[in-house]
Amino acid sequence: MLEMIRRLGVERRWVYGILLGLVTVTFVGTMGWMGMSGPSGAYAAKVGGEVVLLAEYEQAYKNAYRGYQRQLGDQFSDDLMDAIHLKQQVVMALVDRKLWLATAHRLGLAASDDEVRKTLMDIPAFQDNGRFNSRAYLDLLSRMHKTPESFEGGIRNDILVEKAQRIVASAAQVTPADVEAAAAEAKAQAQPDQAPPPADALRANALGRKQSQVVSAYTDYLRTQTGVRIFRENLGL
Repeated sequence: MLEMIRRLGVERRWVYGILLGLVTVTFVGTMGWMGMSGPSGAYAAKVGGEVVLLAEYEQAYKNAYRGYQRQLGDQFSDDLMDAIHLKQQVVMALVDRKLWLATAHRLGLAASDDEVRKTLMDIPAFQDNGRFNSRAYLDLLSRMHKTPESFEGGIRNDILVEKAQRIVASAAQVTPADVEAAAAEAKAQAQPDQAPPPADALRANALGRKQSQVVSAYTDYLRTQTGVRIFRENLGL
């Protein structure tokens, strides 16, 4: 269980639909893109010339915590959240989001109104029998104390982050050794009478893993090139 969570939350963190992304990014919106004014006690982190506000972090942590509760059910525990370093995961997810959003802006990327609308309408929480329900949407935003403009601005930023990551991921190249490693892993995990995956599936698996590695490495590069400070004392770390 612990290893599975780590793989979801860390090794594949660049994928748009990962658990941590869903519970910390989509519902954060545009908070935190402010100047450097205010006491340091109000900060969770500084990312170059931007800040992650403590209130932003606290909301993201609450969303992540509740998301794991829903996913794990009876297997959820505070000890497990400590074991996977949830606090660190959340603050670094917010830091990385700012880094990637800045990268998207440098690349001149944009998210159209149609893209925002389609993403919004595909969110299951706002659907009724598979169709977008505007009342459910507005009711949830009201409970979150958010306006449609701020929420949709957050979605626009999410799309920009995804686009930037996909551009970087496109540099990944799959070698025969990568495919062989994917085949060996599939064989080790297969049942005795289970047929091996087709070559296309193995290559897709190897490509996805290579793309994840490329984006993860570039994220590390962005961190080293940008002044990042985590206010550990404010986060209880």
